[in-house]
Amino acid sequence: NELPRLVYVSREKRPGFDHHKKAGAMNSLVRASAIITNAPYILNVDCDHYINNSKALREAMCFMMDPQLGKKICYVQFPQRFDGIDRHDRYSNRNVVFFDINMKGLDGLQGPIYVGTGCVFRRYAL
Repeated sequence: NELPRLVYVSREKRPGFDHHKKAGAMNSLVRASAIITNAPYILNVDCDHYINNSKALREAMCFMMDPQLGKKICYVQFPQRFDGIDRHDRYSNRNVVFFDINMKGLDGLQGPIYVGTGCVFRRYAL
């Protein structure tokens, strides 16, 4: 199996029109990517976020393409991490409880949630 190619898609938002925020972005991504490649996988990353692990996408694809369990996986959610957090993390910006405890527990119950960015989807799941 060949690893999927990566195509960047952004959308223009006209002033005065409701662009439906995240749902509109996802709808636009699904439509545009269907025309460009119709690839079976879609990566969603907000414009102000980035992936700093060069192997993250490969790891997500290993889950999706697993011969035994891959067909049962609809998406792989990456944890959000933020820069510039003070050492005391006064405002809980590291999201340690949510991503490192809650999401892992929800995964064990087959019910983790999509947090809006940093996610690889299987197209047919959308």
